[in-house]
Amino acid sequence: MTVPRHSTSQSFLGISFHAGLCALLTWYPLALTAQDSVPTSVPTSAPVAATAPETSIETPSVPSTVLIYFKGVEEKPLRQALLREVALRAVRKDKQVTESQIRRLYRAAPQQVRRALEPFGYYSVGVEPSLVRVKGRFKAVFQIELGQRVRIDAVDFKIIGAAELDKTVANAWRKTGIKVGDFFDHARYEQAKSDVQRALAGRGYLDAELVKHQVTLSRATQSAQVLLNWQSGERYAFAETTFEGAQFSDEFLRRYISYESGDLYTQTRLLNLQKRLVDADYFSVVEVAPETDAAKDSQVPISVLLAPAKRSIYTYGLSFGTDSGVGVRGGLQRRWVNDRGHKLRSAAEISQRLKAAAVSYELPQPDRNRTNYAINVSYRDEETDVARSQVSKIGFARSREWKGWQQTYALQGLQGDFTVGGESGSSTLIYPEAIWYKRVADDLVYPNKGYALTLSARAGAEALLSDTNFAAVNADFRYITTWNEASRWLARGSLGALYTDDFAQMPPELRYFAGGDRSLRGYSYQELGPLNDAGNVRGGKYLALLSGEYERRLNDSWAIAGFVDLGNAFDSNSNVKTGVGAGLRWRSPVGLVRLDVAFAVDEADSPARLHLIIGPDL
Repeated sequence: MTVPRHSTSQSFLGISFHAGLCALLTWYPLALTAQDSVPTSVPTSAPVAATAPETSIETPSVPSTVLIYFKGVEEKPLRQALLREVALRAVRKDKQVTESQIRRLYRAAPQQVRRALEPFGYYSVGVEPSLVRVKGRFKAVFQIELGQRVRIDAVDFKIIGAAELDKTVANAWRKTGIKVGDFFDHARYEQAKSDVQRALAGRGYLDAELVKHQVTLSRATQSAQVLLNWQSGERYAFAETTFEGAQFSDEFLRRYISYESGDLYTQTRLLNLQKRLVDADYFSVVEVAPETDAAKDSQVPISVLLAPAKRSIYTYGLSFGTDSGVGVRGGLQRRWVNDRGHKLRSAAEISQRLKAAAVSYELPQPDRNRTNYAINVSYRDEETDVARSQVSKIGFARSREWKGWQQTYALQGLQGDFTVGGESGSSTLIYPEAIWYKRVADDLVYPNKGYALTLSARAGAEALLSDTNFAAVNADFRYITTWNEASRWLARGSLGALYTDDFAQMPPELRYFAGGDRSLRGYSYQELGPLNDAGNVRGGKYLALLSGEYERRLNDSWAIAGFVDLGNAFDSNSNVKTGVGAGLRWRSPVGLVRLDVAFAVDEADSPARLHLIIGPDL
């Protein structure tokens, strides 16, 4: 059994149905061991003649279309089964089909209708067909009487052997939902066999065998009896795990294993090993498989086949942002720096209003929480309409995953010179920081449903070598939902609060401003906030933003949107500003591109502002 890198496909046992002379009997059992079979075409009422009356309205030489109607069946799964099974549908748009071919397929259709409905528990189906010709078209109508649906009146499920008391296997059976009183559904029955077999294999019963599988139907009572018996055999344990093809030593790779030789086998542990190796981002190929042919004394060895990924990744290109201007950017990532698996990431950008560089040296850990230690160094020289700052930072961070949250705890050191609203300042701050981030989405590139939440807190004190005492908390959320396939609703919001003994010591990145691509569209970047004595924006102690957006899809690649943004940065009395606008969305090969035109509602003479954002919604 091979544990695949991404998904496991499960093949199901095919089923053939037989009736014959058994149709005359009150009880007709199925094959007891080798194959499950259920009679498919046993009429329970007077059979409908295969050549039902046909009314000719107009006689074309060659029909151009066949119209097919199924009446008496409303449930979508049943209708889908009819559409798959009835062969007449294959020629409904065939202009070359002959009249004799249509009539032959029409005569076979009632039997196909009954066969299509039997897997859902309908074994007493009556079909009344009719065929007419109307203005060059054949119209086939099948009036269907479903009859009474077969219910399960007895279930004999049994595990013989070491797995008899295994709770995981018992739960797998319970989740199948097959129980006395339910309607018999053949697809569910087949799925149940597959689910239990998978559970047995996943728990280490690698020799498990389905020794009896039988369904017995009664026409007299419209009931079914289900028999499923497994012989589980002994449960296997892990033998030695071997690695092949990796660029690291076996000693290094064994850190990713969560089991010991001699531990009881579970497929969950193998999948966990595979996931850790994939998430490490060292390998282009990860294949984990139990070597069942080499099993001995109820112990199975595990083989892991690996192939190194590309070690260095270079990125470069042009950049453009309505907040930063035109520029160039580049980066280098080393997936592994040494034989201990350390990583290096670096990036730089030079644009009209921004010059930035960052380097991160990482020490990833092989635990299940993907713990990572990092040393981060960065420099940022940014100029906006209201501020200019040159800030250097160094940080030591520990991050990990916990119950869907990405948690980061860091100690940051910041030193910089800045000018805000015409007032110059310089500060050195050393502070601890905590960031919690969670994202849930059905599609990370273009989600139809999902949300993202970021919570952060930081604080510094003069006693810990900061120039002033301060504390700040922030919360950001984004939410996406749909009402139908053609529309999306998006909402986002931000809240922030800052306490400090000396606001003048706060660099721009720790103050609150509003306006810009990801804030209040309709206003320029960092345009909004409290004013100083000179009447210039200096930033605020609080932030409150809320945005709502409706998006209407035009096709698979393009959509239009309308939005409203509310909020502001403030000190005590909030002065709510409003921006409204419309935009175009393009699902490009490089990601989602959003182009917005927005207006400031509160300013009569405010010009329309263009905002361009490239990247995911969440």
